[in-house]
Amino acid sequence: MLETSPRTVARLIDSGKLPGSRMGTGYRTCMLSDVMEFKRASEERAHAGVEHIRAVVEEDGLDDELHADAVAAYLKSFS
Repeated sequence: MLETSPRTVARLIDSGKLPGSRMGTGYRTCMLSDVMEFKRASEERAHAGVEHIRAVVEEDGLDDELHADAVAAYLKSFS
């Protein structure tokens, strides 16, 4: 669901960024609702970051034809 490795999910749980708990010596568990909320919040932050980049691009005049393809490719990498 998070489109990341199990190790990354373990790190998220261990750091407290994703609510969960450790079971035994290697397994971690978390509620589906917590995973879905984490994913929603992460996507929201990513969207806000992309919108900020778009605003900076427009403000700095980088949305002209010379830069348009490079900026569009960069922003598409976040989608």
